[in-house]
Amino acid sequence: MGFLQFGIGLGSWGNIFTCFQAMHGWDHDQANTWSTAITSITIGGAAVGALFSSSFVKYGKKRMIQVLNVILLCSIGVCMINNIYVIAGGRFFWGLCAGSYTVFCPKYLNEYLPLELKGSFGGIN
Repeated sequence: MGFLQFGIGLGSWGNIFTCFQAMHGWDHDQANTWSTAITSITIGGAAVGALFSSSFVKYGKKRMIQVLNVILLCSIGVCMINNIYVIAGGRFFWGLCAGSYTVFCPKYLNEYLPLELKGSFGGIN
């Protein structure tokens, strides 16, 4: 689930990027700047989430995954607002959730999977 969210988080900007470029009348340099900024903000949020989410494991992995789902839904809703700065904030929290999923999901799977499947499913996720 963590790698899936990370891929969706990075790939979804490419789909709407041309619409923003046309709506705001960005030239090539402005378009490249904003595309790089939004992608970097998402990756930065993922790095922060992956680095600091291990301290929240004590509250329960399933509970934290559920909390992250709510935060992710809110950040997706924020990304629907037609303001590039608001979208940047939403993308940061989207990346934060994606990075946190990469910590919580493999640990959660290792608790519930049979012994012979733990390594392969934990490595995939």
